[in-house]
Amino acid sequence: MHRNSTFSDSTVTQLKRYQWWQNRRFKLGISILVLVIAIITLSLILKFIVFAPEKSETTTTTTTTTTTSSSLTTEVYSTTTTTTITTTTITQQLVWHNTGNLTTTRYRHAASVLNDGKVLVTGGLGSQYQLSSTELYDPSTGKWTLTGRMLIERELHTASVLTNGKVLVVGGESSHGYITESELYNPSTGNWTVTDSTQYARAEHTATVLPNGKVLVTGGFYGDRHLDTAELYDPSTETWTNTSTMNIGREHHTATVLRDGRVLVAGGGKHPNEHTAELYDPVREIWTYTGNMTGGRERHTASALASGKVLVTGGTQDGPSNTAELYDPNTETWTAISSMKDGRFDHTASVLSNGKVLISGGYLSNSLNSVELYDPLTESWTTIASMNHLRSDHTASILSDGTILAAGGYDRGSMNTAELYKSL
Repeated sequence: MHRNSTFSDSTVTQLKRYQWWQNRRFKLGISILVLVIAIITLSLILKFIVFAPEKSETTTTTTTTTTTSSSLTTEVYSTTTTTTITTTTITQQLVWHNTGNLTTTRYRHAASVLNDGKVLVTGGLGSQYQLSSTELYDPSTGKWTLTGRMLIERELHTASVLTNGKVLVVGGESSHGYITESELYNPSTGNWTVTDSTQYARAEHTATVLPNGKVLVTGGFYGDRHLDTAELYDPSTETWTNTSTMNIGREHHTATVLRDGRVLVAGGGKHPNEHTAELYDPVREIWTYTGNMTGGRERHTASALASGKVLVTGGTQDGPSNTAELYDPNTETWTAISSMKDGRFDHTASVLSNGKVLISGGYLSNSLNSVELYDPLTESWTTIASMNHLRSDHTASILSDGTILAAGGYDRGSMNTAELYKSL
């Protein structure tokens, strides 16, 4: 009995100790598991919430890692600190936004950006007749207001901003026929006054402000004739004088001032001269032929690029053309480049601040709202966001902030809508 009692007490003591260690190990295991879960949870919070990059179009992440090591016996402890710097780059998207409507529907009008940033629109063809009304667009309000009325209604005329800030309107066509009368608009008073008349009545001509401040008017249409005559307007004397005639008559052609001051006139000739081009020298006042375009065209556009070359697009000869070509003043030669997606004439071309050229609207089998962008660096075309309205025979004005204002035009009738091409 004595031995059994002693064995029993010893056994009980051992069992109690075993149970105590078992409980301690269990509690320690639970503690370690809770600690691991906490560490994992904390790391997920840091990764996906605290240090998560903000949503953006382009994210650039720079990681800097610093490692510190210390040696104790045979164990190495390593501490790593990671710093994440997030840079966000936002790419602006350019789209068309409607702005205030013109007070009057019109196409075949002219538009001029004034020195104060407002846009003056003159004349054109309304729902039935030629217009004498003019209006101003204020970019700060997005609204149009009527200003002084021209003395003569007209369409297919030109409007040029002079170095003194006034606007010279020349020629065109009215219900009474082709026009010789010219008028001056004074932005400070909003009034029109008569100035000297051109010697030849003309419409569908060009008017180009030369580096010396004079205005060169070339060609145009009169009755059934393509005109070859050219005249110079001197703002200091407010008079016209004849200059030498072009080599051929032209209408619906283009005239572009080159870097050296010469003027490139292209296309618009009567068959078989639609592909010809010539240069005007304002110093010697003479015309000389230059290289022929790769294709004949009229009612096209011509844009002076930053490189000094001239981009010609679209137009019509036997039908709407989608072709484009470049003129190099150094070699006086034309080179065909990749074509636009859409054939078009009576469209507009605007040189943007980044050097690209924006082609908008025009006429194919109907008026277009398609828009294409030419990149001189790659000599390629990209189709971009369409205008909100179909339009041809409209105007496109480059505002002081680089925004493009498209106004009026034709789509199964004259239009009064206007829209802006700008960033979101």
